[in-house]
Amino acid sequence: LQRATADWMRLGESMEDASESAKASTVLMNVSEFENINDATQALVSASQAYKELDKMDIVDVINNIGNNYAVATDELAQGLQNSAAVLKTQGNDLYEAVALLTAGNAITQDISKVAAGTRTIALRLAGTEEAKDELIQLGEDVDDMIVGTRAKMQGLIKDYTAVASNAYE
Repeated sequence: LQRATADWMRLGESMEDASESAKASTVLMNVSEFENINDATQALVSASQAYKELDKMDIVDVINNIGNNYAVATDELAQGLQNSAAVLKTQGNDLYEAVALLTAGNAITQDISKVAAGTRTIALRLAGTEEAKDELIQLGEDVDDMIVGTRAKMQGLIKDYTAVASNAYE
């Protein structure tokens, strides 16, 4: 608990806030398969930084609920969020959507790290920005055919590719 509190304080939280955050880290460790508080804290830091509008215990509750009811371990889901939540959040996905994407992908592949990496890569490609392109390059992805355009152009392109009868071709 002291180590987790110190970690949260290093992130700029007050002693009182860090103490509450450390409790959430401890709960995550206890309800998951994490073997130590450091890993649980790191995973919760990433998720809570992406979803700042949520209480840390709410994040833990969502992760734990899905881990208890679907084909993904709680610690794996937390690690998947650690690797993809920031990008998914910037693309407009809330915590529930991010968790759903990771859980559905993991049900098929049973490899959360690949699912998180793939989800992050897809989100960056859909962003279609220079920043996303730079991040993809840093990840070692081929970006030769990546279209960098305005958000409106990207939304129009996505709309064109997803227009089907069930959505009145819109």
